[in-house]
Amino acid sequence: MKQLFIMLIAASFWSACQQVVNIDLPPHEPRLVLHAFWSQGQNEEIWAWLGNNISVLDNTRLDTLGYSPMDRTIPYEGTVWVNNATVELYKDANLLQTLRVENGARIYTGDLLVDDLDPTASYELRASAPNYPSISANIDILALPVVDSIIFVPEGVSSNGQVYDLIQAEINDPAGVENYYMFLLKYTPKDSSWGTFPYYQYLESPDQNAEYSNRGLILADKNFNGSTKSIDLWTFPLDTFNYQVDLEVYNLGKAIYLFNRSLDLYYEAESNPFAEPVLIYSNVKNGRGIASGNSRRVFPLN
Repeated sequence: MKQLFIMLIAASFWSACQQVVNIDLPPHEPRLVLHAFWSQGQNEEIWAWLGNNISVLDNTRLDTLGYSPMDRTIPYEGTVWVNNATVELYKDANLLQTLRVENGARIYTGDLLVDDLDPTASYELRASAPNYPSISANIDILALPVVDSIIFVPEGVSSNGQVYDLIQAEINDPAGVENYYMFLLKYTPKDSSWGTFPYYQYLESPDQNAEYSNRGLILADKNFNGSTKSIDLWTFPLDTFNYQVDLEVYNLGKAIYLFNRSLDLYYEAESNPFAEPVLIYSNVKNGRGIASGNSRRVFPLN
């Protein structure tokens, strides 16, 4: 009886301490969100996706039912995609070209000539659309990664009872520049019986400086800036009979590296009530998103 009396007093005290607090959220400011990339050594095109930010209380769909950004049959209504914008590329403050959008596709594209890619020039991407503040982002031209050698050794590694193929890559890193290298192993079916689309195989490395990302294995040059670096890459035995297998080596640049890193941390913290909020990296002025160049070299392994 005494315990029941104490519980009633505690419940009464708790209910008396409750207070409803109404919080007025600041008004939502519509902003453009830009994702733009070009890759030297990969079709020499610049691609840009343009959308808008949404309020925390907005029920707008973030995409059109998961369709590809290149799909031209899905309407924009009720999504965050912005298809009535003007997207322009400037070189040394002079208009180089206006990106095109084809038949309502959710992507803006432009062709780049090799002569346009000048590492000493200043490049800027500008975007504007009705009812939004204009945005801009500086884009760096990144030199192709200097790869001195690629050596493929079938079943060259045995670890914990598992046999792996070994790929050894030697990078000649330029001095005085922060570089972030990404390695991807691409499988392309030789005929339709093995599928119609390429996919990427998982890579591992015993190198303590290697970072694992949803997009590939990344190696920053902070411990070998200006010198030669050899890295071992492990993968499950390659099916070189049914697939064309290529090792793709990217020079990402710092902007893409920081964006990808923040995105990985965001997904790691998702649904974790004890994790601190993760702010996605952005280099877009007056908006949000990422705009950057990168460069790529491809090495066939069969």
